[in-house]
Amino acid sequence: MERLKIGSVVLVLWAVFPGCGGGTKPDEDAGRDGGLDQRLDVKADVKTDVAVDVPMGIDVPGPTCTDRVLNGSETGVDCGGTCPACPVGSNCSVAGDCQTQMCSAGKCVGGSCADGIKNSAETDVDCGGGCPPCYQGKICLAYTDCVSYVCSAGVCSAPTCTDQVKNQGETDADCGGSACPKCADTKMCAANTDCTGGRCDMGRCTSCLDKIKNGDEVDVDCGGTLCGKCGDGKVCRAATDCLNARCVGGVCISCSDKLQNADESDVDCGGTTCAKCTDGKHCAAATDCAGNRCTVGTCTSCTDAKMNSDETDIDCGGAMCAACINGKRCTMANDCMSRICAANACVAANCTDTTLNGTESDVDCGGSDCKRCIVGAICRTGADCDTGVCAAGRCAAATCTDGVKNQGESDVDCGGSTTCPRCVDFKTCTAVTDCMTNACTMGYCGTTGCKAFGASATSGGYVGCEKTVPVAMVPCEDIRTTGTRTTISDDSYSTYTLPFTFNFFGMPRTSILISASGAMSFNTTNPSVTNYCVNTSYTSPTIAVFWEHFHPSTGGVYTQTFGVSPNRRYVVQWDSVVYSSGTTKVDVRAVLKEGRGDIEMCYVNTTSGSTTYDLGIGATSGIHSGTGTTGLQYSCNTASLVNGLVLTYTAP
Repeated sequence: MERLKIGSVVLVLWAVFPGCGGGTKPDEDAGRDGGLDQRLDVKADVKTDVAVDVPMGIDVPGPTCTDRVLNGSETGVDCGGTCPACPVGSNCSVAGDCQTQMCSAGKCVGGSCADGIKNSAETDVDCGGGCPPCYQGKICLAYTDCVSYVCSAGVCSAPTCTDQVKNQGETDADCGGSACPKCADTKMCAANTDCTGGRCDMGRCTSCLDKIKNGDEVDVDCGGTLCGKCGDGKVCRAATDCLNARCVGGVCISCSDKLQNADESDVDCGGTTCAKCTDGKHCAAATDCAGNRCTVGTCTSCTDAKMNSDETDIDCGGAMCAACINGKRCTMANDCMSRICAANACVAANCTDTTLNGTESDVDCGGSDCKRCIVGAICRTGADCDTGVCAAGRCAAATCTDGVKNQGESDVDCGGSTTCPRCVDFKTCTAVTDCMTNACTMGYCGTTGCKAFGASATSGGYVGCEKTVPVAMVPCEDIRTTGTRTTISDDSYSTYTLPFTFNFFGMPRTSILISASGAMSFNTTNPSVTNYCVNTSYTSPTIAVFWEHFHPSTGGVYTQTFGVSPNRRYVVQWDSVVYSSGTTKVDVRAVLKEGRGDIEMCYVNTTSGSTTYDLGIGATSGIHSGTGTTGLQYSCNTASLVNGLVLTYTAP
């Protein structure tokens, strides 16, 4: 290992000789030069008497007579010893170290360096050549002629951070110290602050980017307390040295190094640290596998397209996988979705197999396929029961307070041939005996009934009927607390699957597009924020309840299904302000009825807080088939949609 010698600093004050400096006033010049000498003629000679180890991997050249460093056998910087002789004033050991061949008290002496005349080998008056170095502005031939060690264009210059000379307190040429920029890697330093990498290791700058293992790094440029963590395959002492916090056998490993190591059960998976293994990978326990199944040392699952573990057929049956569909192998009823295993094969469920299967809520009844269940049978909803009433998971007997239209009632819990009370006005009726007022007009209790509207010639067979009732009596439910708030926001729409097939102008529909604009469509066209009248040609099958520029983000658009098949009702409610009007929310509702395809619209509040938009002045109410002029319109841009208005569209 090469050793550098960083030594003690010896301050050498040049003696001041009378008459130095030349000129016509020798005494004055001598006094000025003497003061200048006392003030400036100081230089630091670094004595090579301290040995320092150079960091491993840094290749430092040996001392030379031109490296501007006091080293080797030199007595002065780049002079004396085995180098050329030194000028007057330099340190010396023997006469041969001096150009004057005179060494006295450890200093080169003699010559004519104080006669005020440029003579001998001097480069300027009494300096340079064999005399002491010159100060800034004096003539020079080489850097050794200058105190600053900078000879530029034949003149001694002030030291800078670009003069390629180690001076002005620099720790290496043009870097370090308090005056110049920090030093790069491998340059000499005295403290961490001298280095760009912030590290001074044994007199040399090092960093985490020098491609050398130094400092407290555990591998090249990584690990330890200062550098970043090491990648896979690098040397480590502890988990904290590694990017993936795993140090095994002195080497960093991870769950992405494409090697099976640590406690991994297969390459980069399994064990306590890595992700679970996919199907087909090795495993030691079920916890090693994504499917939580380790079969004879291999991960398996219910999606690996193989029959394994306790599956009765490929990816189905057994204790872990889903039940098998019809036709798949089975060993017991639980292996089959139908819950019927016959001759080791799953077979279809039916409503007479005395087995609870399919969608049944109880054995051979309920659900979407079988008949409704009798009172006392297990149920999930009222649709499972012949009374339409499911209470505490059991079908219950019909009553006059069960909230369901059943047992021959003409409306919910009233009228009909039952013992239920007669119906109040505006409830549906089939005879006067259904009504408290003994009046049944156009299918509604009371004398008001409803008034027909629209032109039958273009209505497509629909009959429109209007009536105004007290707001509290409108037949469309308020579902803001019981229904589902949709994701429909301002100027948007969404398409939903209907709970039953709805016939619209003779066309069976199974889905509906609900718009923020108070309208619905049976195709992919969203009714725009600008309404159109629907008593003329229109190309989209539309139900316009209150077709206006709504902003429902302040309220919402809600849906809910009521009743049981074949008398279900799909309710849609808009609770929204009108764009650019007041802050009062409009509340309008529509009901789609199972069966023929009847539609009911209820207007609870149509006052928005701005007379420009109130009562439907800028809205459309009606239905259109989407073909030609076939439709039925109630109003378009007129103040006709008053609070309490109920419109019915009876299908042919």
